Amino acid sequence: MKKIREESNYIINILLNDEITTELLYKIGTNLKPEVLANLVLEIKKQGKTPQNLNEIILSADFPVFDIVGTGGIGGNKLNTSTLVSLFAPNIGFQVIKHGGRSSTGKVGAIDFIEKLGISLESVFLNAAEYFRVTGVVFLAAAYTYPMFAKSAPIRKKMQGPTIFNLLGPLLNPIPVEAKMIGAFNQSIAKKLAETCKILDQKAVIVTSKDAEGYLDEASPFAKTYLYFYKDKEIYDFEIEPFEEISDSRFNIFSDGVHIANDLLSLKETNETQIAKKLIAFNLSILGVLNEFKSCSKNNLNALLIHIPKKIISNYKIILDQMNEHINLVQKRILKINQLKKIHSKSPILVKNNLILSSFKNNISHNSNQIESFFQKEKLLLAEIKLSRPQENFNSDLSIEDRIKSYQNSDAISVVTHPSFSGSIDLLQKVRRLTTKPILAKDFIRTIEEAQALINAGANGILLLQDMLNEVELKTLVEYCNNQNVASFVESSFQIPTIGDFHVLNSRNLFSLEENKGFRDFLIHFSNTKIDSSKIILASSLNSHLEIRNCLSIFKGCIVGSAFMKISEASSIRNFISKCINKKPTIKFCGARTLNDIDRAIELNIDLIGINLIPASKRFIGKNNLIKLIPHLEKIQDKICFITRDDVCLECLKIISHFKSIEQCYSIPMLINRNNLIVSNSQKFLGMNAFLLDSSIPGSGIEEQYPKNLKKQLIPVFASGGIHEQNVLSRLNECKDMGWSPVGIDCATGVSNSDLTAHLDSFSFEKMSLLISRI
Repeated sequence: MKKIREESNYIINILLNDEITTELLYKIGTNLKPEVLANLVLEIKKQGKTPQNLNEIILSADFPVFDIVGTGGIGGNKLNTSTLVSLFAPNIGFQVIKHGGRSSTGKVGAIDFIEKLGISLESVFLNAAEYFRVTGVVFLAAAYTYPMFAKSAPIRKKMQGPTIFNLLGPLLNPIPVEAKMIGAFNQSIAKKLAETCKILDQKAVIVTSKDAEGYLDEASPFAKTYLYFYKDKEIYDFEIEPFEEISDSRFNIFSDGVHIANDLLSLKETNETQIAKKLIAFNLSILGVLNEFKSCSKNNLNALLIHIPKKIISNYKIILDQMNEHINLVQKRILKINQLKKIHSKSPILVKNNLILSSFKNNISHNSNQIESFFQKEKLLLAEIKLSRPQENFNSDLSIEDRIKSYQNSDAISVVTHPSFSGSIDLLQKVRRLTTKPILAKDFIRTIEEAQALINAGANGILLLQDMLNEVELKTLVEYCNNQNVASFVESSFQIPTIGDFHVLNSRNLFSLEENKGFRDFLIHFSNTKIDSSKIILASSLNSHLEIRNCLSIFKGCIVGSAFMKISEASSIRNFISKCINKKPTIKFCGARTLNDIDRAIELNIDLIGINLIPASKRFIGKNNLIKLIPHLEKIQDKICFITRDDVCLECLKIISHFKSIEQCYSIPMLINRNNLIVSNSQKFLGMNAFLLDSSIPGSGIEEQYPKNLKKQLIPVFASGGIHEQNVLSRLNECKDMGWSPVGIDCATGVSNSDLTAHLDSFSFEKMSLLISRI
C-alpha cells in the first residue's frame, strides 16, 4: 500500500506541476495498476473545481443521471458517438452530465464537437444547473473542472497515442452520477477501468469494440463488442458478435465525423448517416440495460444477466426504428441549448435570493378580510413596482406611496422582491401597508419556506418559474399556494404552462435576458381558439396603452412594469392606466330578419343577434317569419336577444316564451349570466346594467334623453349610429364623464341606420372602434 501511495503522489505532483513535459507523460504512460489509478482519482478530485450550483444539479434531476464518455486515444477520424448519445439519452428517460476534454489524438473530442454547436463551455460550467433544468444534458469541460487538463493540452496534442489523461477524464466527473458508460480504447484498458470502478465502487459499464481496423472506444453493431458491467463488488463481462454489415472501411466512412453528425441532425439520408444512426441506437440500447442493471435487486440480477445481450439487441431494434423521431427531439434540445448559450452576467436567475425566512404577519396593517383577491377579478391589469432591472436602473423621483396612489385604477399590484431588481421583502411589506389590492410577489422561488416568507409579508399571489423548477417542485409549490388560498402564477418563456391558477407568458429569455420580439408581437396579436386564453397573463415588455388594451381584450390580463416605472409623474401614470382600461368594444351585434341574415351573422362572428318584436318598427320580423326561424334560433340561444318594449307583439312574445333571454327590453345574455338588461331611449327601465347609445337621435345629449339618476350608475354602452360621427363622439364624451364605458358596437347601423340587417362592413366596425378608442 505504501508503494502505491508513493507512486500516486509522484504522479500527482507531476500532473499538478506547471512544467509537464512529453517525457514525463511518456514515463507515466497508461500501464498503471487499477489501485494506482483509483488512488489518483481520489486525490485529484480534492484539487478540482465543481460548479457552484452542484447541489442544485443533483436536486433538480427528475430521471436517472449518467455520464456517457469515451477515453479517446484511438487516433484518426471517427464519429463522436458518446456526445451524440448524450444528446439522445433524454429521449429515452435519462439525464446526462457529461465530463470530457478536447481530442489530443483525433479531431472530434467531446469539447471540440460541442463547441462546433456554438455552445460556450465556460458559460455552461458557470451556469450548469440552468442548462441541466432546461435540456436534461450538461457538458462539463475538464479544462474548467480540473485545470491540469488545460495546462497539459498543448503537450498532449503533440504526442502520439493516449496518455494518462485519457484514463482520468472519464473517471473524474465532479458530479456523483448514478452510473457511467465509458468507452475504452482497447480491451485491456476496458478491464483496467472496470477494476478501477470496482475499487471506487462506481456503477458502470465499460465498452470497447474491435473490427478488422482495430479497436473503437464505443460499442458497435459492426464489430465485436466487449462489455464489462460493475456493481456491488462484482464485474460481469459479455461479448456481442457483430450483427450489422458495413459497406466501406471505417476510416473512409468517418473521414469527417462532424460533417456526418450535422447531416444526421439535419435528417439527411446518406450511407454515412444510416451507419451513424445504428451506432447511436446500439449505444443507447446498452445505456437502457445499464439503467436496469444498476437498479436491479439481488434476487432478480441472475435472471437479468442471462438476457443482457438479447435485451441490448432487442432495445437496439426498437430505438433504430424510431430514430427520425429521436432526431427531431434532439434538434429541439440543441435549439434550447443554443438559446441558453449567451447567459447574461446579470441574469436574475444567477443572483442569490435574499428572502428572510421569518414571520411578517404582525407587520401587515390591513385586515386580511379587507384584502382583495385575484380570483374575484374579471380582468387583471397588474401595475408593477420594479425599482430596477438587470439592464438598467429607473431614475424615478416618484415615491412608493405616490406610485401606489397612481395605480389606484389598476386591478392588482405586482412587486418584484428579487435583489437583481433592487427588490426586497421590506418593499413587499411596504406596498401591502399602502394598498388592499391583490399583490403578486415576483421572485425566484424554489422552496415552500421562500413562498411562505412572501405570503407572510403580504402577498396573495406568488410567481413560480416553470423554466427553473422541475415538475415535482412546481407541482408541490402550486399545491402549497392552493392550500394557502394564494393565487399561483406559473410563468414560462418556452411554453404555455399546464398547471397553476394563472399562466404567465414571457417573450424574454430568463437566462440571456434577450427578448424574442417576434414572439412578443405574436402574443400581443394572439388569436388561437384552441388555447384557453382566460388564464393567460402576458408579461412581455408592453409599452403602449394600445398594446395593453389589446392584451386585456384577448387574455385574462397583463403585467406592466418598465412602462410605468419610467414615468415620474403620478398624473401621467393615472392617464396611462385610464387609456389602458378604456378597452375597445369586445362585443359586436346586429339585427336579423331572415335565415340568410342569421347565417351571415354567424359567419362574421357576430356576438349578439337582435330579433325585433316591435310591430311599429320597420325592422319588425313578423309572426310568420319568427315561426320559421324558431328551430334555428333555439340552436344559438346564447347569441340571440329579442328587442321588445311596451308595444311588443304579444303573439310573438308567446312564441318565444321558452327562450332563456326574455326581458321587456334588450336582453344581453353574454354580459353577466343573462341577468343584465340593455335599453335604448326609454325611461321606464331604470334597473338596466347597459344601454344602447343611439347617436342617430337628435338632441342636446344624454341628459335630455335619459333620466338624470342614470348618471350615478356605472353603465356599459353599446354604440350605434355610425353615420352620425359627431353625435357619437359627443355622446361618448358624456358617457366618459359619467364613468360609463363602451362594451359593444352595433355593426349594422355602423354603416347605415336605415335598416337592421346582418350586413357587416368591416371598415365601419373598425371605424367605430377607432372612434371609441379616441375617448
